[in-house]
Amino acid sequence: MINILKRTFGSRRGVAPIIATLLMVAIAVVGGVLIYVYTQGFFASTSSTTVSTDVIVIVGYDTRERDNTTTGGITNSLGSVIANCGDVEPATFAVDNQKVAGDHIAIHIRNGGGAAVTLTSVKVNGAGAPIATTDFCSDGAATKATTWNIVTSAGTALASSSTVALNPGQTTSIVFELGETLSNGQTVSVEIGTASGGSFASNIAIGQRK
Repeated sequence: MINILKRTFGSRRGVAPIIATLLMVAIAVVGGVLIYVYTQGFFASTSSTTVSTDVIVIVGYDTRERDNTTTGGITNSLGSVIANCGDVEPATFAVDNQKVAGDHIAIHIRNGGGAAVTLTSVKVNGAGAPIATTDFCSDGAATKATTWNIVTSAGTALASSSTVALNPGQTTSIVFELGETLSNGQTVSVEIGTASGGSFASNIAIGQRK
């Protein structure tokens, strides 16, 4: 009886080494395939999200009351007068301690990033503005309410569309026509949007130049 049991159970052997090796390789291959498929789906879903790398810095502004004449406009980032870009006033300019709808302000910005940036929107106090395409601070006539444009040091329009790109390190001025009355000393928000989805905000004070 003992001999029979020895023959029955003693004849059992473990899995051959070569078969064990093949099984381990197969398991490793299947696991690698599963990990590859999972990570491919993960990176495909995350790479679709666009992150803006634009850097826009608001370096100054001019929101003072200024005569709307060839010599009396607000100033640009270089301190030069932007002709015919002041306040909408009667024939005789008078300080009234406020900026009314149709008056202009200048916002000086710099591209602080390493690539060109395209500006697409400007908001002052939450009010958006389309870019002006004609008659912008050129002859003293009022433009459409809440319009904006980029100006050169000479005060002429740099662009009449929203496809202008600011090069790295470039400083320029955005001239904005107000659509509401703002009192001197009042703090308002400025928000600038870029084509890549960037949004840059700051606060400015009415009646000041910085």
